[in-house]
Amino acid sequence: MSSGTDSTTVQPPQRGSSDPVKMGTEAKTILDVENTGEGGSTVRTPVNKRKDFLQLGGIEIEKRRSSSCTSYRISNNKVVIETASGERQELEIVSSKERHGVLRRALPVLSVPVAALCCILNIVPGLGTLVSACLLGCGCGRSDEMEDRTKGACYNLIVALLQVILAPFIVGWIWSIQRGALMLQEAVRDQVQEEEDRSKEGDHNP
Repeated sequence: MSSGTDSTTVQPPQRGSSDPVKMGTEAKTILDVENTGEGGSTVRTPVNKRKDFLQLGGIEIEKRRSSSCTSYRISNNKVVIETASGERQELEIVSSKERHGVLRRALPVLSVPVAALCCILNIVPGLGTLVSACLLGCGCGRSDEMEDRTKGACYNLIVALLQVILAPFIVGWIWSIQRGALMLQEAVRDQVQEEEDRSKEGDHNP
């Protein structure tokens, strides 16, 4: 279900239940399971709420992914889990979150003009990344995925150094351009989010 970089939240598509079920956590709702009885008839029976179909499907930890007693598949934004006993459960994917590496998590979120400047400066490998690291360390920016600004600034300095070292092999130059584009993208996304939040506050407080 997950390659180690995604965290997916699912919930059973049933009436009367709106609580999401988090991958790797115990199911909190009572699930209806289709069992095939004698003569090929289908019987729906409730399963105890503490039975975790996600764990049975091998989604929680790596060793369960290779389990041969259960199987699961993804189809039309849904996860279908089948156990060896014939039990079947269909869960709907309602949201997903990508997990980044430590260098990506240290990416600073700056204002759009400053991020655009750093993006342009990164044409020179590592220059814009170095400037963004200094701004982050001085408190002029933030990192949404790394609370410690000093730590984030240090990681960005490491990235800048690596980009300079790898520049003769073209890799550093490409990496530098790509990181500058990411900084600008995050800045634009943050600005749009702030405008949406202000708009919602204005609707609630006319």
